[in-house]
Amino acid sequence: MQPRPHSIALALVFLTAAPGCDWLDWHPGESSTSGGDGSDSDSDSDSDGGPPAPTCDLVDTIVPPATCLNGAVEPGELCFVIGSGATQPPNGVVSTIALPLDGSSGSDLLISHEDGTVSGLLFAAVPWLQTSGLSWPQSFSGGTLSLRAVGDFNEDGHLDVAAHIDGPTDSIQILLLDGAGNLVGESVALTGAELLGPDLFDADGDGHLDLVVIAPGELEDVIALRGDGTGQFEVSPQFGWSDAIERYAIGALQADGAVNDVVWALPAGELTILMAGPGDALFSEELGPDAEVLDLAVADLDGDGDGEIVALLTDTIHHTSEVAVLEFDAPSESFTDTRYPVGCGSVLLEIGDLDADGVLDLAAAAPGSPTGSVSIRRGDGQGGFAGLLTVGFGSDIDTLHIVDLNGDGLADLAGSSRADGSIDYSPNRP
Repeated sequence: MQPRPHSIALALVFLTAAPGCDWLDWHPGESSTSGGDGSDSDSDSDSDGGPPAPTCDLVDTIVPPATCLNGAVEPGELCFVIGSGATQPPNGVVSTIALPLDGSSGSDLLISHEDGTVSGLLFAAVPWLQTSGLSWPQSFSGGTLSLRAVGDFNEDGHLDVAAHIDGPTDSIQILLLDGAGNLVGESVALTGAELLGPDLFDADGDGHLDLVVIAPGELEDVIALRGDGTGQFEVSPQFGWSDAIERYAIGALQADGAVNDVVWALPAGELTILMAGPGDALFSEELGPDAEVLDLAVADLDGDGDGEIVALLTDTIHHTSEVAVLEFDAPSESFTDTRYPVGCGSVLLEIGDLDADGVLDLAAAAPGSPTGSVSIRRGDGQGGFAGLLTVGFGSDIDTLHIVDLNGDGLADLAGSSRADGSIDYSPNRP
C-alpha cells in the first residue's frame, strides 16, 4: 500500500501561567504539604488541608543549548524550541500508540478512530517531522477500540498491538502486524462484562510475552493472558483484589526484573503495592489526605536493576501538581517518598530518555492550561529529577508518548486528543 499524504497543521505555542496558582519558589526534592516528606512517614495537615502548598507554577531552569542549532545530535540536548504540530483526521481519534510501522528508523503512531477504523501516521527520517498516512481496510465493530500495549506476540520479529474494545461486551483484541504497517491477523483473547487493560505482564517467566487484564466485579479479577509465542493466549486468573480499579501500573519493582509487580491508586491518596514472588508481599503507602493520584508508572530511575514507583498527584485543596518518587528499601521493607513539582493541572505522566544521555526523564502534561503544556524534568541518574523545561503542546490531549519519531536519536513528544480529534507532536530539535 502506498502511503498517502497527510494534512499537517503547525502551531507555535506561547506559554502562559495556569490560573489559580501562586508564584512561589519550590526546589525539586523538597517536602510537600500534600503528604510526602522525603521519608516513609507522612506529614500531618489540619482540616483545611494544612498550610499553603508550594506552587506548581515554576520558572524554567533548563535552557536549550546553542548546539540545538548545529544540525548534530548530541547527548544531553533538550531542544524543544519551536512549538508543536498537529493533524486532525476526518474520522476522529480514540487512541494512539507508538511503534515502528514501516520498517524505517524512528517510530510512528497507530491511531484508532471513532468509526472503528485504524490508520497509521508515518514519520519520515528527516530533520523536520514530515508525515504520510496509511489506512487499514479492516474496521472493528462492537464498541470503541483503544490501542493499549505493544510487543512481538507471535515472535516473528515484528511488533504487534494488544487492544481493548469497550462495548456492551468488552473484549481484548490481539492485532498482528507485518512490519510494514499492515494488519495480517487478529484474534479475541478474552471477553467480559467489564475489562480494563491490557498491559504487558510477565505471568510465568517462560520467555513469551503475557498480558494482564483487570475485570472489576469478578471474584478473581486480576487475570493473566499467558502468551505461547504464536499470538495465542491462555486465560489464567491470578488472584482477586477487591480494590482493583482503572488507575494502576505494572512493572518490575524487584531485582528479578520480572514485569509482574502491581501498583494500585486508591481513594484518599493511598497506594497499594503488590510485589509478586514466593508468598507475595503487600504494602500500603499513604501519599497524603489531600493527594489524588492521576497517573502512575514504574521505571528503573537509578539504573540499579529494580524499579521505582512514579505517581503524578494533584493537591485537592490547593490544586497544585507534583510527582512522587517512591523507592523501596528492602532491609527496612519501606518506601522513601520524594516530591517534584510540575505544571499546574498535570494529568498525564510519561517516563523516557528525552535527551539521549542514557538516563530516564519525566514528562507531565497539563492539557487544561490555556495553551496546553508539558513539564519536562531531567533525570539525575540517582533516582531523582532536576531542572524544568516547559513545552507547549495540545490543549486537550488524553494520551502522551515519549518517542523518537524521525530517527535522529532524540526522543520527541507525541499525543492525541479524543475531544479535539487531533494528533499532536513536538520535535526535540529544530
